[in-house]
Amino acid sequence: MSLRFFAKLKKSLIKRYRIYVLGDNFYRDVKRWFADNEESDMRYDNDLDANSIVFDVGGFQGDFADEISKRYNCAIYIFEPVAEYYEACVARFSGNDKIKCFHFGLGGSEATFTVSVAGDASSTERGDKSKPSENIRIRPLADVMMELGVENISLIKMNIEGGEYDLMTHVLDRGIVDRVEQFLIQFHNFVPKAIQQRNRIRDALGRTHQCLWCYEFVWEKWVRRS
Repeated sequence: MSLRFFAKLKKSLIKRYRIYVLGDNFYRDVKRWFADNEESDMRYDNDLDANSIVFDVGGFQGDFADEISKRYNCAIYIFEPVAEYYEACVARFSGNDKIKCFHFGLGGSEATFTVSVAGDASSTERGDKSKPSENIRIRPLADVMMELGVENISLIKMNIEGGEYDLMTHVLDRGIVDRVEQFLIQFHNFVPKAIQQRNRIRDALGRTHQCLWCYEFVWEKWVRRS
């Protein structure tokens, strides 16, 4: 038997151990997510209309923004700090005045990080020396909202490869949470103390919003309590 076979067997055994012995819900929820979204992606089912404002944080190549725009024709602000993906969004939406692209990410403070550029897994948290890297800029959400003249946000979608913890802490600490109707968040489990950080954020978020659906460390949707 080849080394590749034993490597696959080891990976499978570790996965089963984490699920059935340690009670790790991540693998179960990944499988459940793909099964539940086989025909229609629930991320796009939101309470939005043509007057809504959406912040797409971690826009990548613009797929999420494109689908939301087609469904609701709302104003969308894309925040993408990686140059290649920012330029792709600019080109893709050049004829749509309701979609604006910004070449920086959002977080809790003004900062510059080195990011490993690895497609939709590009991250400041997971350094991969085998991948190309570049410096990216992060700006505080509160400052950006003030500059844009945005008082309230209909939906914030976050897929920022570990940066969601800093951004959500900022949202909660600065009271921005009261000005956001819906959150669509992908928490990532490779961040140090990810479980504790996610639980803390969820507990705080639960005071103003309710969790509509949740796939642990995959995607979860929160809506403001009426």
